[in-house]
Order: sequence, then structure tokens, then C-alpha cells
Amino acid sequence: MDYGPLPDPPSSSVPGYGTDRVGTDLLPERQTAVRWIIRFSDTVGSLLPYISEASLISGLDEVLNRAGSTPKSTRPMLALLNIVFAFALSVTREHSPETYYRQTLGLLDPEALCVSSSRLLQTLLLLALYQQNSQRSTESLTIHCLSVKVAYQLGLHAPISYSHNVPEEKELKSQLWFAVVNQDRIVSSALGQPCLIPSSHVRMELVELLSSKSYVDDIDSSYRNSMVDHFRDLTTLHQIMGRALEEVHDSNMSPVTPLSLNELLEKTTKLSLEMGRWRQDALPSRILETIADRDAWSPANFKAYRPTILLAIYYYRTQLMTCGPLLVAVLRSITRKSPDCDSELLRDNIAAILKTDFQHVLELHRLISDILQRQEPFFRENAIWWTCNYCGVASAMSINAYRRIFRYVQLLRGISLGPGDKAAELEPADTIPVGAREIPSGQTLPTVENGSTSGPSLILDDSIDFFTQVNENDLIYGNWLGPNFGANEFDVLGFI
Repeated sequence: MDYGPLPDPPSSSVPGYGTDRVGTDLLPERQTAVRWIIRFSDTVGSLLPYISEASLISGLDEVLNRAGSTPKSTRPMLALLNIVFAFALSVTREHSPETYYRQTLGLLDPEALCVSSSRLLQTLLLLALYQQNSQRSTESLTIHCLSVKVAYQLGLHAPISYSHNVPEEKELKSQLWFAVVNQDRIVSSALGQPCLIPSSHVRMELVELLSSKSYVDDIDSSYRNSMVDHFRDLTTLHQIMGRALEEVHDSNMSPVTPLSLNELLEKTTKLSLEMGRWRQDALPSRILETIADRDAWSPANFKAYRPTILLAIYYYRTQLMTCGPLLVAVLRSITRKSPDCDSELLRDNIAAILKTDFQHVLELHRLISDILQRQEPFFRENAIWWTCNYCGVASAMSINAYRRIFRYVQLLRGISLGPGDKAAELEPADTIPVGAREIPSGQTLPTVENGSTSGPSLILDDSIDFFTQVNENDLIYGNWLGPNFGANEFDVLGFI
């Protein structure tokens, strides 16, 4: 079965920044340009409220009316149009999008980047998104830094700067601000960087300005309200992600969290409760159930449920990122001879969180696998490839950690039975964590004064028995590759 072309590894785009090969001569004729704008608005741009189809067409006419010259005042609009065309062509595949992508870079000369404006910020946001979804994620960090700079220079972070604006201006400014904040959380978590915008700079009262009731756009009002609701839900979710980066990931300043297991459990529990409340509001069970059975779905179904699918992907992504440090801490703890946690209540809480996290990993696997097999264009049409790429890597690492714990449970339960009892079949020695191999086979673990095991009692407790109840195939990626995808194809896609 042919799932379409895979992303081509691009050459570096650094030489294209600020070049002189710019102008309206490379723009298509108006009819084609409008068609590409509509295509962008129906796909990638359909859930980006900070850029509208009407404003793009109006800007196109402004640029075409000045054909033959490229005044400084039209360069931001021309750059915005070019990156929109690049997105449209990346979806339709009728031409290579590289021409318009590099035209965008050429328009971003130092002088243009020094004059902050809403159009420049729109261009930078789309440019970073395009780079991330064309295997240029490292370059997107530079563009993202410029986006943050422009947002602060425009005063989008300060509520007082909105006081003199009319409702339409307040709406656009707040949408642009939270688009930059959301991108900051995504880039920081995926590339292992500290957030450029601290949570203390994000005033959530500005969320109320995302939609102006008096504002009438070129699209149906009910659809527009749905788009804004989706963006608001995504924004509140990324605020939880930002706090998780700061509180349990140490702002990506070190590879291992400095928190103790108890402290980590406390913070993870708090974040998990926030995630639970967010899910009840944005993705209640009845909504998730509508996308759970995808066996008979057509491309139209994927398009109809696009907002829900995208929110679900970002939800699972945030859950994996939030629970990751606790999972690593548990894995480290069970390979030590002294437990970090001897409280039954804490053990129960850890087991509950990890059980839920493991279920999220499996649900994410199934969701992305179904998209990959049934509607591969969904990745391009929604600029979600890079996010799913990150999810694939993160979930694979989680699966590996859970598999390690599963094997360790098998080993220690076999050891605890004693030499005369029937132990469960153990894994080969070279697949067992180093800490586990330090305990001689057939011996019981040493005990302390109260008779409890002094080894990793955390996982010997019945509260974490779910590790021995799951299907072993689930712990070795199950049907993740799909029946028609070999390992080589999967690697090229970037999921591993």
C-alpha cells in the first residue's frame, strides 16, 4: 500500500536568510495564489485563529498592486504570503515548496527583523512551524527566539498594553501572544531547552480576550467560535506543560531531576490532577469515545474530528512529559538496595500514576499508528508531523522503561519465592538491569528489623501488580509499526 512520499531531508536553509533574491516576480498569478491561500486556510491554517483567509487575500492584492517593486512596507506581507504558499504546496505536492520557503528567508533581512509588527510575528510563527515539519527543528529555535523578541517588543505580554486597543486588536494581540507561548512550550520540551517565557509572564486574564463577540470575519461564526475554543483549550493545556517543565523537569537545566521521589510524586500528582480537570473540560470521555473506534474511518472522518484528534495528541504528549521524571525515578529506585519510599500510601499513589501513564502510552501508540496507516496526509495537512515524531520517541522511551520494570518484577518475584518454589520464567541475564543482576539467583532479599524487604520493595507491593497483568506484546511496541511498514520506512518517517 502506498502512503505517499516521505519527507525529504532538506539541505541547510541558513544561506537563504536575508538574500537579495526577493520580489513579486516569484509570486504566482492571482488566481493560483488565492487557490493556495484557500488550501492553506482549509488545512494548516484552519485552527490558527491569528491569521485569516480574508487578511491574506487583502494583503495579496496590496502586494500585487505594487508589482515591479518591493518597498520595505510590503516585505513583511510578502514574506507571510510566501510561507503560506510553502505550506499549501507541502500539502498539495503540485510543486516544490522550497522556492517559497527560501523566498521567505530572503525577505527576512536584518532590517526587516528589527521592525516589529503583527505581520512579522505571524510570519515567524508560521516559519518556525514549517521548519519543524520539514526536518529543520533545530533551525526553528532561532526563528522562535525572534518570535519571542517581537512579542515582547510589541508588549503582547503586558495586560496594560491592551487598554487602548479596540476589541479586534485585543483579540489579535492575545492570539499572537498565546501562539508564541504555546510554541515556546513545544520547542522547549522537544529540544531540551529552558522556556524563554517563564510562567510568571503569562497572565491568563488575557485568555478572555481571545474572542471578540463583536468581531465578524469572512468565515462562518460558528466555525470560528469552534476554532477559538480549540485554541483556548490548547493554550490552557500548554500552560500545564510550562509548569511541568519548570517544576518536574528543572527547566531542562539537568538531565536528572534534583527532586526526591517523594517531592517528585507530590508535584506529579498535582499536575496530573490539573490534567484530569483539563480533560474533563476539553476532552470528556464521550468525546474521546467518538474517536476511539477508527477501524472503518474514511478521510472525511479524520477531517471532521480533526480538532479532537489534535487535542488528544497534545494531551497524551503532555501526559508523557509530565510523568516521565517519575517513571525514570522509579526505574532508578528499584535498582538500588535501599528504597526511597517505604510508605504504603506513596507506593499506591505511584502505582496509580504509572498505571494511568502506561495506558496513555498505549492509547497514543494506537492513535498515531491509525493515522499513519489510514490517513498519512493528516500529518502534513495539520502540521503535526514533528509533534508526532516527538511523541513516538518519547513513548518508545517510556515503553522501554516499563519493559525494564516488568522484567525486574519478574526477576524479584522469582527470587522472593525461594529455591524450593516455582518461580516465573526469567529473562536472559543480559536483558536484566545491572542493579537486578547484583542479587544472586535463588536467594531471598535481605530484611530489616521489621521484617520488610530492604531491597526495592516498591515494585514488590501488590499495588503495582499491573506490570504482570499487561500483554507482553504491549511492552515491545505491539502493532506500532503496522502490518505494512518495515523498520527502514519507519526510521525514515522519524518516529524512532
